[in-house]
Amino acid sequence: MEEAEMVNLIWKKHIGAHLRVQVNEQRVSKVLQSLLVGASVIAMPAIKKIPTLVPWGYFAYVGVESLPGNQFWGRILLLFITPWRRYKVLEGDHASFVEMVPFTIVPLAILSAHIHSAAYPPQTVSPRLSSGAGCS
Repeated sequence: MEEAEMVNLIWKKHIGAHLRVQVNEQRVSKVLQSLLVGASVIAMPAIKKIPTLVPWGYFAYVGVESLPGNQFWGRILLLFITPWRRYKVLEGDHASFVEMVPFTIVPLAILSAHIHSAAYPPQTVSPRLSSGAGCS
């Protein structure tokens, strides 16, 4: 074999790693999406009969079941592991514990503030008090 042919074979063998993966949108997926939206609109009377706690319970279950594969959850658990065990988990191609802590604590603080603001929304001031009426 010539050298050019060998280079061509090697190039063809490893080209897959350099190509971008594309998803081509099809008309079928748009039609299917529209049909499912229409079916949910038609099924609205039946959906309204389902108690609100049922979907909330399902969403909570799905959320808890997805935690073990979540990187953020794994980093939160590493905060509570003893140092000698943490060393065994973090050996290899991982960031050190000191580098990991800020990237865990800051998002955790933002997430807890968001949850707190959703659970306890700020109280609106009544128009009577805000206009100054009755205040001396």
